[in-house]
Amino acid sequence: MNDDVDSNKSASENFQEYANFFLELLQAEQDSNGDIAVIYPMLEGRQHLLNASFAETLQQVAPKLIAGENSETISSIIGLIEKLSIHISDFPSGNRVNNIEIAITGYQMVLNNREPGSEKWTQTQNNLAAAYNNSKNQAVETASTQTMSAFAD
Repeated sequence: MNDDVDSNKSASENFQEYANFFLELLQAEQDSNGDIAVIYPMLEGRQHLLNASFAETLQQVAPKLIAGENSETISSIIGLIEKLSIHISDFPSGNRVNNIEIAITGYQMVLNNREPGSEKWTQTQNNLAAAYNNSKNQAVETASTQTMSAFAD
């Protein structure tokens, strides 16, 4: 039973670390007006958090951020999430597949909160399509590299 308590505490602490990082990134996006000279060093310093757990945290925390807010505040938060998704997608370090998957999660969250058919919705759709295309290309590149390695052995 102690193991369960320890693992629950660990999972809770882990979630909090991801949530805090996500919120710090959103704040930095806002404060720096999306300056990659500010965002990229933050991502670089905590690359180990750019994984599926970060994407899951984004899905859990973002709705709580916008719950009960007025439309202007929601639009602002969603805009920050989209900027962050772009920056993570374009981030040149870390695991490229993870970065793209996080961006896809962010774009999906943004789309769920944009007016369908609006200019911003269309822009996000284009970003999402580009991320899916990058994901597909990354998968092909990884498979090709693995195949070449197998033949080299």
